[in-house]
This record gives sequence, C-alpha cells and structure tokens, in this order.
Amino acid sequence: MSEADSESEIKFISLFDDLKSRCEDSPEKLVSIAKNNTEIMDLCACLWSLYFEIDLHNHSSSDIFKISINKKFSNCWRDYEERYSDAVEEINFSSDPKYMKYDFNYNINKKYLDKDSDAKYESDSFKDLISCMHIQIECMEKYADEGDEYLIQEEFVERVKPLAQAWTWEGGTWQEAFPVVMQSGIDTWETLKNDHGFDLQGVLRRRKLIPPVLVPRQVAEKEGDARKLSLLNNLREAQQAFIFGAPHAALALD
Repeated sequence: MSEADSESEIKFISLFDDLKSRCEDSPEKLVSIAKNNTEIMDLCACLWSLYFEIDLHNHSSSDIFKISINKKFSNCWRDYEERYSDAVEEINFSSDPKYMKYDFNYNINKKYLDKDSDAKYESDSFKDLISCMHIQIECMEKYADEGDEYLIQEEFVERVKPLAQAWTWEGGTWQEAFPVVMQSGIDTWETLKNDHGFDLQGVLRRRKLIPPVLVPRQVAEKEGDARKLSLLNNLREAQQAFIFGAPHAALALD
C-alpha cells in the first residue's frame, strides 16, 4: 500500500465517521438534515469526491487485489457503498437543496448502472474508432488512381458524419463530437493495454495454440444432454481463460 493510498484511506475514514455522527448513523435522514446545513453539504461533497478519487485509482490499477487494507477502511468503504452513497450523491448533485428528493427504498444500485453506462460508451467509441479507420482505408483505395487528397477527405467526412452525429451532445456539433469520441476510443485501448495488461499478441498466439478437441462418439453417447452441455461449457470457459492469459483459471475449470 503506497503512502498516498494510506493518506486517502485515513481521510476517507475521518470524513465518513464525521458524517455518520452528524446524522446519528441514519442515512435515511441525511437529505433532510442537509437541506439547511451547508457544513453537511460541504462534507458530502468532500466525501463523494474522495470516494470517486479512490475508486478511480483502484479501477485503473492493473492489480484489482488490494493487500493489507486497513480493516476499518474496508468496513467504512462497504458501509458507505451499501447505505450512504445514494444519499451523498443526491446531496452533492442537487443544484438547490430545497428541491432534494430521496427515496430511501429505491433499490437499484446506481453505481453498477453507471459502470455499465461508462463501459458501453468506452466500448462503442472504440468500435467507432475502428470503423473510421476502415472508412479511411476504403476512401484511400477508391481514389488511389486519382491521388486526389480532396476527394478522399470529402468522402471520408460524408461517411463519418452520420456516425459522429449519433454522438453529438445537446447544443453541440458533430465536428465537436468526432475528435472527442475518437480520443475516447484511443484512451480505451491505452487503458486495456497499459492499465489492465491486455496483451493482444499473446491472445492471438494462444488462440492459435489451442488444438481442436475431438470427443469420441462412445464417450458422448454415455453422457446425457445436460451433462454434455455442462462439459462443453466448462471446456469452452477453460479455453477462453487460457486464451486471455489466465492459465490457472483454465486448469481449475479443466
């Protein structure tokens, strides 16, 4: 655990303990208490910001296992996520505390919905980056004989315009959205490669190393349909674990 991580965790514990004491450890009361209390609103803003900072650091690390974590910090983190995070976020993002509304029985875990939304944006932007590269190549091949850069650029713009328009935010233009989405696609690849250790060459090599599996008829006939499906699924998952660089997981499933 780095010194920076330790300082962040100590600060998180301190802020969270302070917030719990101010609302008597009753998160369902937090929003109403914060309406006329700027100190609690500021405390929620600091706590949410620190939570986001730590969570972002943890998810950007190539190692998702955290060793020797302070037990009190671990307990505070879980308690915050399970009971306080929705209320703190509601307070932090409310433009006017008089209009804050919080349904404490709302059970959808917004954190996981947000993660899914973020992942979709990153995935789609990476796919569109590849699509634009294909379009660029096709335009270059189409006008290869003419060698006219203007024609290449003109057709490229016309073909990527509908794609970019789908990303345009309210009040923006597709010309503004296009470089943002392309950069997001590049950042997604860099994150996979540098932060998460994704090895494309290794994946392609290991895929070629997997031999075809020939199941003898007499073996297949001895097993029922459910058993055969289970065996095939286990084999498929073991192969995928090997392909993506998790040999120990492949052995466990084998």
